[in-house]
Amino acid sequence: MTSLARLLIALGVSQVILFAGVTGFMLIEKWGFVDSLYMTLITLTTVGFGEVHQLSRTGQIFTIGLIIVGVGTVFYIFAAINTYIFEGHIQALLEKRKLEKRIQATKGHLVLCGYGRIGSMVAPMLAETGVPLVVVDNDPQHAEALETVGYPYVIGEATDEVVLERAGLGRAKGLISCLPSAANNLYVTMTARELKSDLFILARADDERDEKRLRKAGADQVVLPNRLGARRMAMAVLRPTVTDFIDQTFHDPSFNLQMEELPVRPEATLKDVTLLDSGIRQNLDLIVVAIKKPDGTMQYNPPSTARIEVGDTLIALGPKTNLPRLGELLGNPRATGINQFKL
Repeated sequence: MTSLARLLIALGVSQVILFAGVTGFMLIEKWGFVDSLYMTLITLTTVGFGEVHQLSRTGQIFTIGLIIVGVGTVFYIFAAINTYIFEGHIQALLEKRKLEKRIQATKGHLVLCGYGRIGSMVAPMLAETGVPLVVVDNDPQHAEALETVGYPYVIGEATDEVVLERAGLGRAKGLISCLPSAANNLYVTMTARELKSDLFILARADDERDEKRLRKAGADQVVLPNRLGARRMAMAVLRPTVTDFIDQTFHDPSFNLQMEELPVRPEATLKDVTLLDSGIRQNLDLIVVAIKKPDGTMQYNPPSTARIEVGDTLIALGPKTNLPRLGELLGNPRATGINQFKL
């Protein structure tokens, strides 16, 4: 039986005893309600005040029974209350400590600031690819939802550098700021960049002016949800087949086709070779859609003579099961998402 159940039972029994005491004095001694209630309360709480009126023999016997039954119940109620408060406090401390240890053990993760309308949709998409995640949100009511889905979290203002440090920002690879306030996103970006200069920062903006401010503040990428939503609606009308293909490729788990970006690291097996000689198309059934060079230029639909070099990033399309194999050949660990990349 839990401490809460014991407390509720004790409170229920106390109400019965209180009613019985008042009723007994009213019937036996013919006292009024107030005198009977007063006599019952001072008897149960053992405060030591004198009797309201002289008790009859029957009233004395009734009072003795009330003391035996009632005083023990009152002490049990106090003990149950203390137990409930103590156990609840200890349990909360243990849960908080467990959460802190979990966050301290997390590294190479993303710090997601804001678990509102946008953040609550971003988090599961990242989690599906195995990206380690720590959520920062200032609404205590979101704690229950975060516990249900299992994301480690910190309740506090993301604009506070202490809160960001508690979220393990110093060990993180990146930060996503999707707070509803443009000013807060700007402040989070500035604070995070100051705390960690090599951190990858993606921030949400509402318009082009916010985008410029965020980039000046240190954001590596800026996303405008309103612009993306409008572009997606236009694409659904103008190019519905292309839209369906993109949706299936990026968002449908049952669709065995995926597009991934894979950097070419110094330890790669496939380096300093042409696409034709790499065997990517022949052996892995993958298509290299584009190659991004270290200087940022993008080579779309590269010819078979294009050379794979260290520092390049290959954008490949093909069966999901084959993409990790290509990642290994390019010097990446067998993982997807942020685990593959040095942001």
